[in-house]
Amino acid sequence: MLRKRMLVFVTVLMLLAVVFGACAAPVAAPSGDTGGGEAAAGGEAGPVTITWAMWGSPAEIETHQAVADAFMAEQDAIKVEILSEPWGDYFTRIQALWASGDSSVIPDVLFLSPVVNYAAEGVLQPLDDLIAGSDYNLDDYWPGLIEFASYEGQVYGFPRDSGLEVLYYNKDIFDEVGIEYPNDSWTWDDLATAAEALSIVDANGRVERYGLAMEGGKYGLWIMQNMGQILDDMDNPSSCQLDQPAAMDAIKFFADLMDAGYAMRPAELNQAGGDAGGKKAEDERMAIARRALAALQPGDVVNLGVGIPTLVADLITPEHGINLHTENGMLGVGPAPDSGGALEYPVNAGKLPVTALPGASYFDSATSFAMIRGGHVDVAVMGGLQVDEAANLANWAVPGRPLLGVGGAMDLATGAKRLIITMTHSVPKGRSKIVPECTLPLTARGAVSMIITELAVFEFPDGLLTLTELMPGATLEQVREKTSAQFVERLGEA
Repeated sequence: MLRKRMLVFVTVLMLLAVVFGACAAPVAAPSGDTGGGEAAAGGEAGPVTITWAMWGSPAEIETHQAVADAFMAEQDAIKVEILSEPWGDYFTRIQALWASGDSSVIPDVLFLSPVVNYAAEGVLQPLDDLIAGSDYNLDDYWPGLIEFASYEGQVYGFPRDSGLEVLYYNKDIFDEVGIEYPNDSWTWDDLATAAEALSIVDANGRVERYGLAMEGGKYGLWIMQNMGQILDDMDNPSSCQLDQPAAMDAIKFFADLMDAGYAMRPAELNQAGGDAGGKKAEDERMAIARRALAALQPGDVVNLGVGIPTLVADLITPEHGINLHTENGMLGVGPAPDSGGALEYPVNAGKLPVTALPGASYFDSATSFAMIRGGHVDVAVMGGLQVDEAANLANWAVPGRPLLGVGGAMDLATGAKRLIITMTHSVPKGRSKIVPECTLPLTARGAVSMIITELAVFEFPDGLLTLTELMPGATLEQVREKTSAQFVERLGEA
């Protein structure tokens, strides 16, 4: 199993299809019919001019010009001129130049994808002779990428665009633990060892700090770095390759990190705002979850929604005397298991594995919703997109975005005796979620009992939105600045 350097992992996003093999080692100048390149007037020796077509912003053009300058410094017989277009106009411009049939304006080197389509049209020059003549080593590329740029057994392009997956790390935490900073010699085993050392797990098995925050959707990086594949052919797949040893070993490595509590699970990380937001957001989310737990009473039957509310389950101990209910049919839900998944444990309504406490019971969804609608759930803890001054809740739909369905949100919001909303105070761009009037589709009217954010706790005594508590580290000025709704201030009142 290959577990080589993993600090920076490169994935290919696009391909550079070349009509003239400018990215090979020194080769003969192209003939006049390959594009815009032309020799100096009068037959005198001079640089051959080639045109490099690319899309991008001014900043991207600047970086590509630097690449061209470096190339010309090594290849003084070739002059590179850049033809650039914005992304939205690029392919139309290239198609128009090809349609003109004027070789003096057709680019010699250009960014294209999918290469095979253009190769089939006959507008590209195969590179095999240039590769052979320059001893260019294709072994530096992942074979699947060369195959992606090949047509009828001939190579027409090379990888161009690189999406860098960079490992950011917190020096203060590394210093605290006393381990060396990551470097380009790190292997997967080094990463796993560091993640274990950086993680903090309390006596109850709850993770207080994860050593790694990496979105689960990026599992393909592990597979590709381990020389595995997801499909046998990304263009015309006929079989899934995830059951092959290289892919299975890679997935197991990442899954083991999550199962051991060293890496955040995807559901938790997505709610935290992705890789970059992982650490700070996790601390804030846990503070919200702890405050929500403090609002629960022994004997309460409690339903926890997805997102931040699921963290409350991991904080509950038998001493709290709280009975967790899940709308897919279980009462007596315990914390998430230390390891294992849906084959070994029941799952909650958010499809996450959970344990069952002694005395837990199971029932069908009809019975579960009869409990909800009959007022037998004492508290529902849910996430929110907006809450307004009238205690209205919006948490199930954003216009213009994919709609996953309301689930049991409306039933729980109206059927539970108390409704606690746990959410971040603002959206990522800074707009308040506590608003004068909800603008998103409503889940329930006048149903919210309490709002808990990373900054404050609000309640609705006498039907008025009221600030009753500041969260640790927050100030009244911050809450005033970041809350667009009008609210009453009753801090410190019993």
